[in-house]
Amino acid sequence: MGDVPRGYLEHVAVFVTDFDWYIRFFMDVFGMSILKKAGKTEPPRSIWLYGGIQLVPKNDYDGVCGRLDHINLMVNDLAETMRMVSAWDGITILPSGLEEKKWLQLPDGLLVELMQAQSGSVEAFYEVQAR
Repeated sequence: MGDVPRGYLEHVAVFVTDFDWYIRFFMDVFGMSILKKAGKTEPPRSIWLYGGIQLVPKNDYDGVCGRLDHINLMVNDLAETMRMVSAWDGITILPSGLEEKKWLQLPDGLLVELMQAQSGSVEAFYEVQAR
């Protein structure tokens, strides 16, 4: 694979209409407990579950929910990844306010959150045999 940066999917953020139902479902069926919450309100603005699911409430949405909000990729070399991203047409780099996090909007609107992984964690991920 050479000098190409590597990354892995850290979480997928999904819009849901019945926030509590989804939390109970992932907890009861898959044993995914709450990793963290965003916001001091109830319900929170977002909840991350162990196992890679982020739930984002959209109570005012009247269409089909379960839509993707964004995907988060952990990369072993954020600076090199961003250098490579800049060579691609049609990608918009969005402001993030944090040096260790970048947001990209791909041509069809898909949002990708890139984060600098801890040293060795990407390599450790690729050591896991997925199937």
